[in-house]
Amino acid sequence: MSIEQIENWLNIIPEFFNVKEKNTFLALSSHEFYFALNINKNDDKPLLLIRDEFEWITISIVYDDPKQLKDLKNFITMKNNPSLKDLLSILNSLDPNYKTKLVKRTEKNGDCKYIEIRSYITNRIDGYLINRLIIETEGTRQEIFKKKTDNFEKPVFILTQLSIPKSQEKFNDALKQSQTLYLFLSNLRGQVAFAVPKRDKTQEMQSSYNALVKMLNEAQKRNLISPQNRRELEKQWRTNSEMKQEIVTRLEAILKN
Repeated sequence: MSIEQIENWLNIIPEFFNVKEKNTFLALSSHEFYFALNINKNDDKPLLLIRDEFEWITISIVYDDPKQLKDLKNFITMKNNPSLKDLLSILNSLDPNYKTKLVKRTEKNGDCKYIEIRSYITNRIDGYLINRLIIETEGTRQEIFKKKTDNFEKPVFILTQLSIPKSQEKFNDALKQSQTLYLFLSNLRGQVAFAVPKRDKTQEMQSSYNALVKMLNEAQKRNLISPQNRRELEKQWRTNSEMKQEIVTRLEAILKN
């Protein structure tokens, strides 16, 4: 493809992600480009990698930086994370042509190659496998660091990768399919915050008080406590926060009789 054709294709991408800022692209070579919502060295968002490969265009969502991987790993391993199910649902809905990979990117004299280490069909992976691939990516980075070779080597975790024929229509379709996933991954912290509702302390207090009143009424009805004791217990529960659990425990024991 000519440079003009590549630029025309790349210029379409921000429209799919509602991005107007400049500097959203980073050219790695004449045929390889990164797109990000905001390219920043301290950014933990994933990158959209576009590769011009002869008859094919390859679109990948990649994590090639430790900060990016850490953010994804924390999301995957977070206990009781309701948003993880949403992420896996998106991944499992992709067609079988999407692949999830761990690769090693090598570069020498401007020649870039990708050596595949692991590859899976994306719609078959789960949270456990994603975490294992992240751990292996981290391990591969340590191995490369210890070797200290002259060649540039870097492990890259590819969450999704799709190669399509060079067609504007197919390219647009692929971007549409990647849109939901990419935007989701670009706001993992927001997804968790949205999925976990804030506690309504007032409602919790009212529910606890209603439960207390039911126990007091039952205990008085069964003549297990006097009306005066009932009033005293209720007043203590309302005025002394440290006594709340003790009063509830005492009533539970009384009602067992």
